Amino acid sequence: MSCLFPAMDKQSKLLLGILILSSIFAMKSLFHPGFYTSHDGWHQVARLYHWDRVIKDGQIPPRHSFELLYGNGYPLFTFNYHLPWIIAEPLVLAGVSVFDAIKFVFFLGFVVSGMTMYFWQRELWKNNLAASVAAFLYLWAPYRFSNIFVRASLGEATSFIFLPLFFYGLHRIAFVRDRKAVVIGSIGAAGFLLSHAMIVYLLLIPAILYVLVLFFTTTQKKRFVLHCLVLGVMALALSAYYLVPAVAYQNLTRFASVQATSFVHEFPTLKELFYSPWGYAASRTGPGEMALQLGIAQWVAVGLSILALIYIFARKFNKLFREKQLTYAFTLLVTFLIVLFLTQKASVPVWQFLKQFPIDFPWRFLSLLTLLSATLAGFVVSTTQNNIRYALIIMFVILALYANRNHLNVNQYTDIPISLYVASERTTNTFNEYLPKWANLSEVTEEQRIPVKTSELTKITHLRETSSRVEFNYTAESEEQIQIRVIYFPGVSLQIDNQPKLFSYKDNGYINFVAPAGDHAVEVIFQDTILGKTATLVTAIGIVLTFGIYFGVPKFKKIKFQL
Repeated sequence: MSCLFPAMDKQSKLLLGILILSSIFAMKSLFHPGFYTSHDGWHQVARLYHWDRVIKDGQIPPRHSFELLYGNGYPLFTFNYHLPWIIAEPLVLAGVSVFDAIKFVFFLGFVVSGMTMYFWQRELWKNNLAASVAAFLYLWAPYRFSNIFVRASLGEATSFIFLPLFFYGLHRIAFVRDRKAVVIGSIGAAGFLLSHAMIVYLLLIPAILYVLVLFFTTTQKKRFVLHCLVLGVMALALSAYYLVPAVAYQNLTRFASVQATSFVHEFPTLKELFYSPWGYAASRTGPGEMALQLGIAQWVAVGLSILALIYIFARKFNKLFREKQLTYAFTLLVTFLIVLFLTQKASVPVWQFLKQFPIDFPWRFLSLLTLLSATLAGFVVSTTQNNIRYALIIMFVILALYANRNHLNVNQYTDIPISLYVASERTTNTFNEYLPKWANLSEVTEEQRIPVKTSELTKITHLRETSSRVEFNYTAESEEQIQIRVIYFPGVSLQIDNQPKLFSYKDNGYINFVAPAGDHAVEVIFQDTILGKTATLVTAIGIVLTFGIYFGVPKFKKIKFQL
Protein backbone atom coordinates (compact mmCIF):
# COMPACT_ATOMS: atom_id res chain seq x y z
CA MET A 1 0.00 0.00 0.00
CA SER A 2 3.01 2.29 0.42
CA CYS A 3 3.02 3.01 -3.32
CA LEU A 4 -0.37 4.71 -3.01
CA PHE A 5 -0.13 6.37 0.40
CA PRO A 6 2.32 8.78 2.04
CA ALA A 7 4.87 7.73 4.65
CA MET A 8 3.58 6.96 8.13
CA ASP A 9 4.98 7.82 11.54
CA LYS A 10 5.39 5.20 14.27
CA GLN A 11 1.98 5.91 15.78
CA SER A 12 0.28 5.42 12.41
CA LYS A 13 2.07 2.13 11.84
CA LEU A 14 1.09 0.90 15.30
CA LEU A 15 -2.56 1.89 14.92
CA LEU A 16 -2.75 0.44 11.43
CA GLY A 17 -1.20 -2.79 12.69
CA ILE A 18 -3.81 -3.02 15.47
CA LEU A 19 -6.52 -2.34 12.90
CA ILE A 20 -5.27 -5.16 10.67
CA LEU A 21 -5.11 -7.58 13.59
CA SER A 22 -8.68 -6.71 14.56
CA SER A 23 -9.69 -7.35 10.94
CA ILE A 24 -8.08 -10.78 10.95
CA PHE A 25 -9.86 -11.65 14.19
CA ALA A 26 -13.19 -10.44 12.79
CA MET A 27 -12.79 -12.70 9.75
CA LYS A 28 -11.72 -15.80 11.70
CA SER A 29 -14.79 -17.72 10.50
CA LEU A 30 -13.41 -17.66 6.96
CA PHE A 31 -10.44 -19.79 7.98
CA HIS A 32 -12.64 -22.87 8.48
CA PRO A 33 -12.33 -25.55 5.76
CA GLY A 34 -15.04 -25.69 3.12
CA PHE A 35 -17.75 -23.16 2.48
CA TYR A 36 -20.84 -21.98 4.36
CA THR A 37 -24.54 -21.35 3.89
CA SER A 38 -25.54 -17.86 2.73
CA HIS A 39 -27.93 -16.02 0.44
CA ASP A 40 -25.63 -15.62 -2.57
CA GLY A 41 -22.95 -18.19 -1.83
CA TRP A 42 -24.27 -20.62 -4.43
CA HIS A 43 -24.26 -17.81 -7.00
CA GLN A 44 -20.68 -16.81 -6.17
CA VAL A 45 -19.28 -20.33 -6.39
CA ALA A 46 -20.93 -20.95 -9.77
CA ARG A 47 -19.84 -17.53 -11.07
CA LEU A 48 -16.19 -18.03 -10.25
CA TYR A 49 -16.34 -21.55 -11.69
CA HIS A 50 -17.74 -20.23 -14.98
CA TRP A 51 -15.38 -17.23 -14.99
CA ASP A 52 -12.46 -19.64 -14.72
CA ARG A 53 -13.87 -21.81 -17.51
CA VAL A 54 -14.31 -18.81 -19.81
CA ILE A 55 -10.81 -17.52 -19.07
CA LYS A 56 -9.29 -20.92 -19.81
CA ASP A 57 -11.29 -21.02 -23.03
CA GLY A 58 -9.49 -17.85 -24.16
CA GLN A 59 -12.36 -15.39 -23.80
CA ILE A 60 -10.67 -12.29 -22.35
CA PRO A 61 -12.35 -10.25 -21.06
CA PRO A 62 -15.16 -12.67 -20.17
CA ARG A 63 -18.59 -11.69 -21.48
CA HIS A 64 -20.68 -14.77 -22.24
CA SER A 65 -20.81 -18.44 -21.29
CA PHE A 66 -22.45 -21.07 -23.47
CA GLU A 67 -22.38 -23.47 -20.51
CA LEU A 68 -24.85 -21.48 -18.46
CA LEU A 69 -28.64 -21.93 -18.63
CA TYR A 70 -28.28 -25.67 -19.26
CA GLY A 71 -26.06 -25.04 -22.27
CA ASN A 72 -28.33 -22.45 -23.92
CA GLY A 73 -25.86 -19.68 -23.08
CA TYR A 74 -26.17 -16.58 -20.96
CA PRO A 75 -24.37 -13.17 -21.09
CA LEU A 76 -23.56 -13.25 -17.37
CA PHE A 77 -20.20 -11.48 -17.40
CA THR A 78 -21.36 -8.75 -19.73
CA PHE A 79 -23.32 -7.49 -16.72
CA ASN A 80 -22.03 -9.16 -13.56
CA TYR A 81 -19.22 -7.40 -11.69
CA HIS A 82 -15.64 -8.31 -12.61
CA LEU A 83 -13.19 -7.19 -9.95
CA PRO A 84 -13.84 -9.94 -7.36
CA TRP A 85 -13.22 -12.55 -10.05
CA ILE A 86 -10.10 -10.75 -11.29
CA ILE A 87 -8.72 -10.96 -7.74
CA ALA A 88 -9.74 -14.60 -7.29
CA GLU A 89 -8.74 -16.03 -10.67
CA PRO A 90 -4.93 -16.09 -10.12
CA LEU A 91 -5.54 -18.21 -7.02
CA VAL A 92 -7.76 -20.63 -8.95
CA LEU A 93 -5.17 -20.86 -11.72
CA ALA A 94 -2.57 -21.63 -9.04
CA GLY A 95 -4.64 -24.56 -7.79
CA VAL A 96 -6.57 -22.96 -4.93
CA SER A 97 -10.15 -24.19 -4.67
CA VAL A 98 -13.00 -21.96 -5.80
CA PHE A 99 -14.31 -21.93 -2.21
CA ASP A 100 -11.03 -20.74 -0.71
CA ALA A 101 -10.50 -18.18 -3.48
CA ILE A 102 -13.90 -16.62 -2.72
CA LYS A 103 -13.17 -16.56 1.01
CA PHE A 104 -9.82 -14.93 0.28
CA VAL A 105 -11.53 -12.13 -1.66
CA PHE A 106 -13.88 -11.55 1.28
CA PHE A 107 -10.94 -11.51 3.68
CA LEU A 108 -8.76 -9.25 1.54
CA GLY A 109 -11.60 -6.81 0.91
CA PHE A 110 -12.35 -6.51 4.62
CA VAL A 111 -8.75 -5.95 5.69
CA VAL A 112 -7.83 -3.52 2.90
CA SER A 113 -11.05 -1.52 3.33
CA GLY A 114 -9.95 -0.69 6.88
CA MET A 115 -6.63 0.55 5.56
CA THR A 116 -8.12 2.77 2.86
CA MET A 117 -10.59 4.17 5.38
CA TYR A 118 -7.75 4.91 7.79
CA PHE A 119 -5.79 6.90 5.22
CA TRP A 120 -8.81 8.93 4.13
CA GLN A 121 -9.75 9.73 7.72
CA ARG A 122 -6.18 10.70 8.61
CA GLU A 123 -6.19 13.08 5.66
CA LEU A 124 -9.61 14.43 6.61
CA TRP A 125 -9.25 14.97 10.37
CA LYS A 126 -5.43 15.30 10.56
CA ASN A 127 -5.41 12.99 13.56
CA ASN A 128 -4.16 9.39 13.76
CA LEU A 129 -6.42 8.38 16.65
CA ALA A 130 -9.51 9.81 14.98
CA ALA A 131 -8.59 7.95 11.78
CA SER A 132 -8.14 4.64 13.59
CA VAL A 133 -11.50 4.92 15.39
CA ALA A 134 -13.30 5.79 12.14
CA ALA A 135 -11.66 2.86 10.36
CA PHE A 136 -12.50 0.52 13.25
CA LEU A 137 -16.19 1.47 13.15
CA TYR A 138 -16.14 1.14 9.36
CA LEU A 139 -15.03 -2.45 9.83
CA TRP A 140 -16.91 -3.40 12.97
CA ALA A 141 -20.39 -2.63 11.71
CA PRO A 142 -23.30 -5.10 11.48
CA TYR A 143 -23.81 -4.49 7.77
CA ARG A 144 -20.21 -5.47 7.02
CA PHE A 145 -20.63 -8.83 8.74
CA SER A 146 -24.04 -9.32 7.16
CA ASN A 147 -22.48 -8.74 3.74
CA ILE A 148 -19.94 -11.49 4.26
CA PHE A 149 -21.39 -14.07 6.66
CA VAL A 150 -25.10 -13.79 5.91
CA ARG A 151 -25.50 -12.56 2.34
CA ALA A 152 -22.10 -13.48 0.84
CA SER A 153 -22.43 -10.44 -1.40
CA LEU A 154 -18.94 -10.57 -2.85
CA GLY A 155 -19.21 -7.54 -5.12
CA GLU A 156 -20.63 -5.25 -2.46
CA ALA A 157 -18.12 -6.49 0.12
CA THR A 158 -15.28 -5.69 -2.29
CA SER A 159 -16.69 -2.23 -3.02
CA PHE A 160 -16.00 -1.21 0.60
CA ILE A 161 -12.31 -0.92 -0.34
CA PHE A 162 -12.98 1.76 -2.88
CA LEU A 163 -15.51 4.03 -1.18
CA PRO A 164 -12.92 5.64 1.12
CA LEU A 165 -10.19 5.39 -1.53
CA PHE A 166 -12.27 7.55 -3.87
CA PHE A 167 -12.88 10.21 -1.21
CA TYR A 168 -9.24 10.07 -0.16
CA GLY A 169 -8.17 10.83 -3.71
CA LEU A 170 -10.62 13.73 -3.96
CA HIS A 171 -9.36 15.23 -0.72
CA ARG A 172 -5.74 15.10 -1.77
CA ILE A 173 -6.61 16.62 -5.15
CA ALA A 174 -8.09 19.61 -3.32
CA PHE A 175 -5.19 20.29 -0.98
CA VAL A 176 -2.06 18.40 -2.07
CA ARG A 177 -0.20 19.24 -5.24
CA ASP A 178 0.40 15.62 -6.16
CA ARG A 179 -0.45 13.96 -9.47
CA LYS A 180 -0.74 10.62 -7.65
CA ALA A 181 -3.93 11.87 -5.99
CA VAL A 182 -5.69 11.78 -9.36
CA VAL A 183 -4.63 8.16 -9.81
CA ILE A 184 -5.80 7.23 -6.30
CA GLY A 185 -9.20 8.80 -6.87
CA SER A 186 -9.65 7.26 -10.30
CA ILE A 187 -8.71 3.80 -9.00
CA GLY A 188 -11.25 4.31 -6.20
CA ALA A 189 -14.04 5.21 -8.62
CA ALA A 190 -13.13 2.54 -11.19
CA GLY A 191 -12.75 -0.09 -8.48
CA PHE A 192 -16.20 0.74 -7.17
CA LEU A 193 -17.66 0.44 -10.68
CA LEU A 194 -15.98 -2.89 -11.29
CA SER A 195 -16.91 -4.25 -7.85
CA HIS A 196 -20.65 -3.71 -8.08
CA ALA A 197 -22.00 -1.39 -10.76
CA MET A 198 -25.55 -1.88 -9.51
CA ILE A 199 -24.80 0.15 -6.39
CA VAL A 200 -22.66 2.82 -8.04
CA TYR A 201 -25.61 5.22 -8.01
CA LEU A 202 -25.48 5.14 -4.23
CA LEU A 203 -22.20 7.03 -4.48
CA LEU A 204 -23.66 10.00 -6.37
CA ILE A 205 -25.14 11.90 -3.41
CA PRO A 206 -22.08 11.83 -1.12
CA ALA A 207 -19.72 12.32 -4.07
CA ILE A 208 -21.51 15.45 -5.31
CA LEU A 209 -21.75 16.99 -1.84
CA TYR A 210 -18.15 16.15 -1.01
CA VAL A 211 -16.87 17.62 -4.27
CA LEU A 212 -18.86 20.79 -3.62
CA VAL A 213 -17.54 21.26 -0.10
CA LEU A 214 -13.97 20.65 -1.30
CA PHE A 215 -14.47 23.16 -4.09
CA PHE A 216 -15.55 25.86 -1.67
CA THR A 217 -12.75 25.15 0.82
CA THR A 218 -9.80 24.73 -1.53
CA THR A 219 -7.79 27.72 -2.64
CA GLN A 220 -6.90 26.08 -5.97
CA LYS A 221 -10.38 25.92 -7.47
CA LYS A 222 -9.43 25.78 -11.15
CA ARG A 223 -6.85 23.09 -10.57
CA PHE A 224 -9.31 21.14 -8.43
CA VAL A 225 -12.02 21.21 -11.09
CA LEU A 226 -9.55 20.22 -13.81
CA HIS A 227 -8.17 17.34 -11.79
CA CYS A 228 -11.66 16.13 -10.88
CA LEU A 229 -12.47 16.02 -14.58
CA VAL A 230 -9.28 14.08 -15.26
CA LEU A 231 -10.18 11.72 -12.41
CA GLY A 232 -13.63 11.11 -13.90
CA VAL A 233 -12.28 10.48 -17.38
CA MET A 234 -9.62 8.11 -16.09
CA ALA A 235 -12.14 6.19 -13.95
CA LEU A 236 -14.45 5.78 -16.93
CA ALA A 237 -11.55 4.71 -19.12
CA LEU A 238 -10.33 2.12 -16.59
CA SER A 239 -13.80 0.60 -16.33
CA ALA A 240 -14.92 1.16 -19.94
CA TYR A 241 -14.26 -2.44 -21.07
CA TYR A 242 -16.98 -3.58 -18.67
CA LEU A 243 -19.19 -0.53 -18.26
CA VAL A 244 -19.80 0.33 -21.92
CA PRO A 245 -21.15 -3.09 -23.02
CA ALA A 246 -23.10 -3.47 -19.76
CA VAL A 247 -24.91 -0.17 -20.31
CA ALA A 248 -25.30 -0.57 -24.07
CA TYR A 249 -26.76 -4.07 -23.97
CA GLN A 250 -28.86 -3.90 -20.81
CA ASN A 251 -31.98 -2.88 -22.74
CA LEU A 252 -31.73 -6.12 -24.73
CA THR A 253 -32.46 -8.12 -21.57
CA ARG A 254 -35.34 -8.63 -19.14
CA PHE A 255 -33.53 -6.58 -16.49
CA ALA A 256 -35.78 -3.50 -16.48
CA SER A 257 -38.99 -5.48 -16.04
CA VAL A 258 -37.51 -7.54 -13.21
CA GLN A 259 -36.07 -4.57 -11.31
CA ALA A 260 -38.95 -2.12 -11.78
CA THR A 261 -40.70 -2.71 -8.45
CA SER A 262 -38.19 -4.73 -6.44
CA PHE A 263 -37.66 -1.87 -3.97
CA VAL A 264 -41.27 -1.60 -2.77
CA HIS A 265 -41.08 -4.11 0.09
CA GLU A 266 -37.46 -3.52 1.09
CA PHE A 267 -37.59 -0.32 3.14
CA PRO A 268 -36.18 -0.80 6.65
CA THR A 269 -37.94 1.00 9.48
CA LEU A 270 -36.09 3.37 11.78
CA LYS A 271 -36.58 0.84 14.55
CA GLU A 272 -34.85 -1.82 12.46
CA LEU A 273 -31.97 0.52 11.71
CA PHE A 274 -31.50 1.10 15.42
CA TYR A 275 -31.87 -2.56 16.28
CA SER A 276 -33.08 -5.72 14.57
CA PRO A 277 -32.37 -9.31 15.68
CA TRP A 278 -29.52 -11.05 13.95
CA GLY A 279 -30.67 -13.68 11.50
CA TYR A 280 -29.51 -15.57 8.43
CA ALA A 281 -32.64 -15.68 6.28
CA ALA A 282 -33.40 -13.28 3.42
CA SER A 283 -34.97 -9.92 4.18
CA ARG A 284 -38.74 -9.76 4.58
CA THR A 285 -39.13 -13.50 5.02
CA GLY A 286 -40.25 -13.48 8.65
CA PRO A 287 -38.55 -14.77 11.82
CA GLY A 288 -34.82 -15.28 11.46
CA GLU A 289 -34.44 -12.77 8.63
CA MET A 290 -31.22 -10.79 8.21
CA ALA A 291 -30.68 -7.78 10.46
CA LEU A 292 -30.86 -4.28 9.00
CA GLN A 293 -29.28 -2.42 11.91
CA LEU A 294 -26.65 0.28 11.53
CA GLY A 295 -24.94 -0.44 14.84
CA ILE A 296 -24.94 0.99 18.38
CA ALA A 297 -21.51 2.58 18.13
CA GLN A 298 -22.38 4.08 14.76
CA TRP A 299 -25.59 5.67 16.09
CA VAL A 300 -23.72 7.02 19.12
CA ALA A 301 -21.20 8.59 16.73
CA VAL A 302 -23.98 10.30 14.80
CA GLY A 303 -25.61 11.58 17.98
CA LEU A 304 -22.36 12.91 19.43
CA SER A 305 -21.46 14.59 16.15
CA ILE A 306 -24.80 16.45 16.22
CA LEU A 307 -24.16 17.59 19.81
CA ALA A 308 -20.59 18.60 18.97
CA LEU A 309 -21.70 20.67 15.98
CA ILE A 310 -24.46 22.35 18.00
CA TYR A 311 -21.98 23.19 20.74
CA ILE A 312 -19.40 24.57 18.33
CA PHE A 313 -22.07 26.44 16.41
CA ALA A 314 -23.27 28.10 19.62
CA ARG A 315 -19.79 28.96 20.89
CA LYS A 316 -18.07 29.88 17.62
CA PHE A 317 -20.84 30.93 15.27
CA ASN A 318 -18.66 33.28 13.25
CA LYS A 319 -15.97 30.63 12.72
CA LEU A 320 -18.18 27.74 11.72
CA PHE A 321 -17.50 27.94 8.00
CA ARG A 322 -13.93 29.09 8.39
CA GLU A 323 -12.85 25.84 9.97
CA LYS A 324 -12.54 23.31 7.16
CA GLN A 325 -13.02 20.26 9.34
CA LEU A 326 -16.22 21.64 10.83
CA THR A 327 -17.51 22.28 7.35
CA TYR A 328 -16.68 18.71 6.35
CA ALA A 329 -18.40 17.32 9.45
CA PHE A 330 -21.52 19.38 8.80
CA THR A 331 -21.61 18.25 5.16
CA LEU A 332 -21.12 14.60 6.09
CA LEU A 333 -23.89 14.83 8.68
CA VAL A 334 -26.29 16.38 6.15
CA THR A 335 -25.33 13.63 3.70
CA PHE A 336 -26.04 11.01 6.36
CA LEU A 337 -29.51 12.47 6.97
CA ILE A 338 -30.30 12.54 3.23
CA VAL A 339 -29.22 8.93 2.80
CA LEU A 340 -31.15 7.96 5.92
CA PHE A 341 -34.27 9.51 4.42
CA LEU A 342 -33.81 7.40 1.26
CA THR A 343 -34.00 4.23 3.33
CA GLN A 344 -37.48 5.14 4.58
CA LYS A 345 -40.90 4.62 2.99
CA ALA A 346 -41.41 8.38 2.99
CA SER A 347 -38.94 8.48 0.09
CA VAL A 348 -41.10 6.32 -2.21
CA PRO A 349 -41.70 9.27 -4.64
CA VAL A 350 -37.93 9.57 -5.02
CA TRP A 351 -37.62 5.84 -5.62
CA GLN A 352 -40.30 6.00 -8.29
CA PHE A 353 -37.85 8.19 -10.16
CA LEU A 354 -34.79 6.16 -9.19
CA LYS A 355 -36.30 2.89 -10.43
CA GLN A 356 -35.05 3.73 -13.91
CA PHE A 357 -31.58 3.12 -12.48
CA PRO A 358 -30.37 -0.36 -11.46
CA ILE A 359 -30.83 0.02 -7.69
CA ASP A 360 -32.80 -2.81 -6.16
CA PHE A 361 -33.01 -2.52 -2.36
CA PRO A 362 -33.22 0.67 -0.26
CA TRP A 363 -31.40 -1.07 2.56
CA ARG A 364 -28.28 -1.14 0.36
CA PHE A 365 -27.84 2.46 1.53
CA LEU A 366 -26.61 0.90 4.77
CA SER A 367 -23.20 0.78 3.11
CA LEU A 368 -23.15 4.57 2.90
CA LEU A 369 -24.66 4.99 6.36
CA THR A 370 -21.88 2.77 7.71
CA LEU A 371 -19.24 4.87 5.96
CA LEU A 372 -20.70 8.21 7.01
CA SER A 373 -21.37 7.28 10.63
CA ALA A 374 -17.82 5.95 11.00
CA THR A 375 -16.50 9.20 9.52
CA LEU A 376 -18.54 11.20 12.04
CA ALA A 377 -16.97 9.12 14.82
CA GLY A 378 -13.60 10.29 13.54
CA PHE A 379 -14.82 13.88 13.70
CA VAL A 380 -16.02 13.50 17.29
CA VAL A 381 -12.68 12.08 18.41
CA SER A 382 -10.75 14.79 16.54
CA THR A 383 -12.63 17.59 18.35
CA THR A 384 -11.72 16.36 21.83
CA GLN A 385 -8.46 16.26 23.74
CA ASN A 386 -6.61 14.45 26.49
CA ASN A 387 -8.64 12.14 28.74
CA ILE A 388 -11.96 12.84 27.00
CA ARG A 389 -10.51 11.70 23.69
CA TYR A 390 -9.21 8.43 25.13
CA ALA A 391 -12.50 7.83 26.94
CA LEU A 392 -14.37 8.28 23.65
CA ILE A 393 -12.03 5.91 21.86
CA ILE A 394 -12.46 3.23 24.52
CA MET A 395 -16.24 3.73 24.46
CA PHE A 396 -16.48 3.38 20.66
CA VAL A 397 -14.28 0.28 20.62
CA ILE A 398 -16.16 -1.44 23.45
CA LEU A 399 -19.55 -0.60 21.95
CA ALA A 400 -18.52 -1.90 18.51
CA LEU A 401 -17.03 -5.11 19.92
CA TYR A 402 -19.97 -5.77 22.21
CA ALA A 403 -22.65 -5.01 19.60
CA ASN A 404 -20.99 -7.29 17.03
CA ARG A 405 -20.03 -10.14 19.36
CA ASN A 406 -22.63 -12.44 17.81
CA HIS A 407 -22.08 -11.33 14.23
CA LEU A 408 -18.72 -13.00 13.62
CA ASN A 409 -19.98 -16.46 12.74
CA VAL A 410 -21.52 -18.12 9.72
CA ASN A 411 -24.80 -19.98 10.03
CA GLN A 412 -23.47 -23.40 9.04
CA TYR A 413 -20.39 -24.83 7.35
CA THR A 414 -20.87 -27.15 4.40
CA ASP A 415 -18.87 -29.66 2.37
CA ILE A 416 -21.07 -29.65 -0.74
CA PRO A 417 -19.12 -30.58 -3.91
CA ILE A 418 -18.65 -27.82 -6.45
CA SER A 419 -20.42 -29.90 -9.09
CA LEU A 420 -23.68 -29.53 -7.19
CA TYR A 421 -23.26 -25.75 -6.95
CA VAL A 422 -22.73 -25.53 -10.69
CA ALA A 423 -25.58 -27.88 -11.57
CA SER A 424 -28.00 -25.97 -9.33
CA GLU A 425 -27.24 -22.53 -10.76
CA ARG A 426 -28.69 -22.16 -14.24
CA THR A 427 -27.77 -18.46 -14.61
CA THR A 428 -26.52 -17.47 -11.09
CA ASN A 429 -29.19 -14.74 -11.15
CA THR A 430 -32.27 -15.40 -9.05
CA PHE A 431 -34.65 -13.95 -11.62
CA ASN A 432 -32.61 -14.68 -14.79
CA GLU A 433 -32.73 -10.92 -15.38
CA TYR A 434 -30.06 -10.86 -18.08
CA LEU A 435 -31.90 -13.27 -20.33
CA PRO A 436 -32.35 -11.70 -23.79
CA LYS A 437 -35.86 -10.42 -24.46
CA TRP A 438 -36.28 -12.66 -27.52
CA ALA A 439 -35.67 -15.87 -25.57
CA ASN A 440 -38.59 -18.02 -24.43
CA LEU A 441 -38.09 -18.27 -20.65
CA SER A 442 -40.13 -21.45 -20.16
CA GLU A 443 -38.31 -23.22 -22.98
CA VAL A 444 -34.71 -22.24 -22.25
CA THR A 445 -35.03 -23.18 -18.58
CA GLU A 446 -35.82 -26.80 -19.36
CA GLU A 447 -33.01 -29.04 -18.21
CA GLN A 448 -33.48 -31.66 -20.94
CA ARG A 449 -31.87 -29.77 -23.80
CA ILE A 450 -31.25 -31.12 -27.29
CA PRO A 451 -28.15 -29.23 -28.54
CA VAL A 452 -28.99 -29.44 -32.26
CA LYS A 453 -32.44 -29.90 -33.76
CA THR A 454 -32.54 -31.42 -37.26
CA SER A 455 -34.58 -33.79 -39.36
CA GLU A 456 -34.26 -37.50 -38.66
CA LEU A 457 -32.29 -38.05 -41.87
CA THR A 458 -29.51 -35.64 -40.92
CA LYS A 459 -26.56 -37.12 -39.08
CA ILE A 460 -24.73 -35.07 -36.41
CA THR A 461 -21.18 -36.07 -35.42
CA HIS A 462 -18.24 -34.68 -33.45
CA LEU A 463 -20.44 -32.48 -31.28
CA ARG A 464 -18.33 -30.44 -28.89
CA GLU A 465 -19.52 -27.70 -26.51
CA THR A 466 -17.33 -25.33 -24.48
CA SER A 467 -17.94 -22.05 -22.69
CA SER A 468 -17.32 -20.04 -25.87
CA ARG A 469 -17.98 -22.45 -28.69
CA VAL A 470 -20.39 -25.10 -30.01
CA GLU A 471 -19.12 -27.11 -32.97
CA PHE A 472 -20.25 -30.20 -34.84
CA ASN A 473 -20.27 -31.86 -38.26
CA TYR A 474 -23.41 -32.81 -40.10
CA THR A 475 -24.37 -34.81 -43.16
CA ALA A 476 -27.60 -33.85 -44.94
CA GLU A 477 -29.06 -35.32 -48.13
CA SER A 478 -30.80 -32.08 -49.01
CA GLU A 479 -31.00 -28.49 -47.88
CA GLU A 480 -32.83 -28.18 -44.58
CA GLN A 481 -33.47 -25.97 -41.55
CA ILE A 482 -31.22 -26.60 -38.56
CA GLN A 483 -31.70 -25.14 -35.10
CA ILE A 484 -28.79 -24.85 -32.69
CA ARG A 485 -30.03 -24.50 -29.11
CA VAL A 486 -27.85 -21.52 -28.27
CA ILE A 487 -29.53 -18.23 -27.41
CA TYR A 488 -28.35 -15.37 -29.56
CA PHE A 489 -26.73 -12.31 -27.99
CA PRO A 490 -24.44 -9.72 -29.60
CA GLY A 491 -21.11 -11.41 -30.18
CA VAL A 492 -22.58 -14.81 -31.06
CA SER A 493 -21.85 -15.76 -34.68
CA LEU A 494 -22.28 -18.77 -36.97
CA GLN A 495 -19.75 -20.26 -39.36
CA ILE A 496 -20.10 -23.12 -41.81
CA ASP A 497 -16.83 -24.54 -43.11
CA ASN A 498 -15.06 -21.52 -41.53
CA GLN A 499 -17.20 -19.06 -43.49
CA PRO A 500 -19.68 -16.64 -41.84
CA LYS A 501 -23.28 -17.70 -42.26
CA LEU A 502 -26.47 -15.68 -41.86
CA PHE A 503 -29.01 -16.94 -39.33
CA SER A 504 -32.21 -15.85 -37.61
CA TYR A 505 -33.12 -15.82 -33.93
CA LYS A 506 -36.24 -13.67 -33.60
CA ASP A 507 -38.75 -16.53 -33.49
CA ASN A 508 -37.43 -18.34 -30.42
CA GLY A 509 -34.05 -16.85 -29.55
CA TYR A 510 -32.13 -19.85 -30.90
CA ILE A 511 -29.72 -19.92 -33.83
CA ASN A 512 -31.77 -20.98 -36.88
CA PHE A 513 -30.22 -21.32 -40.33
CA VAL A 514 -30.67 -22.96 -43.69
CA ALA A 515 -28.12 -25.79 -43.91
CA PRO A 516 -26.84 -26.73 -47.38
CA ALA A 517 -26.81 -30.38 -48.39
CA GLY A 518 -23.67 -32.46 -48.00
CA ASP A 519 -21.00 -32.80 -45.33
CA HIS A 520 -20.21 -29.61 -43.47
CA ALA A 521 -18.54 -28.34 -40.27
CA VAL A 522 -20.54 -25.88 -38.15
CA GLU A 523 -19.34 -23.55 -35.43
CA VAL A 524 -21.25 -21.20 -33.18
CA ILE A 525 -18.73 -19.02 -31.39
CA PHE A 526 -18.72 -16.02 -29.12
CA GLN A 527 -16.36 -13.23 -30.09
CA ASP A 528 -16.34 -9.81 -28.54
CA THR A 529 -18.31 -7.21 -30.47
CA ILE A 530 -16.75 -4.12 -32.05
CA LEU A 531 -18.24 -2.10 -29.20
CA GLY A 532 -16.68 -4.43 -26.62
CA LYS A 533 -13.29 -4.45 -28.36
CA THR A 534 -13.29 -0.66 -28.59
CA ALA A 535 -14.18 -0.34 -24.91
CA THR A 536 -11.40 -2.78 -24.02
CA LEU A 537 -8.94 -0.70 -26.05
CA VAL A 538 -10.04 2.40 -24.14
CA THR A 539 -9.36 0.59 -20.87
CA ALA A 540 -5.93 -0.49 -22.09
CA ILE A 541 -5.12 3.13 -22.95
CA GLY A 542 -6.48 4.17 -19.55
CA ILE A 543 -4.17 1.73 -17.78
CA VAL A 544 -1.15 3.05 -19.69
CA LEU A 545 -2.09 6.65 -18.87
CA THR A 546 -2.64 5.75 -15.22
CA PHE A 547 0.84 4.29 -14.93
CA GLY A 548 2.25 7.25 -16.86
CA ILE A 549 0.67 9.81 -14.57
CA TYR A 550 1.53 7.94 -11.39
CA PHE A 551 5.16 7.22 -12.17
CA GLY A 552 5.77 10.53 -13.88
CA VAL A 553 6.37 9.88 -17.56
CA PRO A 554 8.33 12.94 -18.78
CA LYS A 555 5.52 14.19 -21.03
CA PHE A 556 3.19 14.34 -18.05
CA LYS A 557 5.79 16.12 -15.94
CA LYS A 558 6.00 18.93 -18.48
CA ILE A 559 2.28 19.68 -18.42
CA LYS A 560 1.89 23.12 -16.88
CA PHE A 561 -0.97 22.23 -14.56
CA GLN A 562 1.12 19.32 -13.24
CA LEU A 563 -1.18 16.34 -12.81
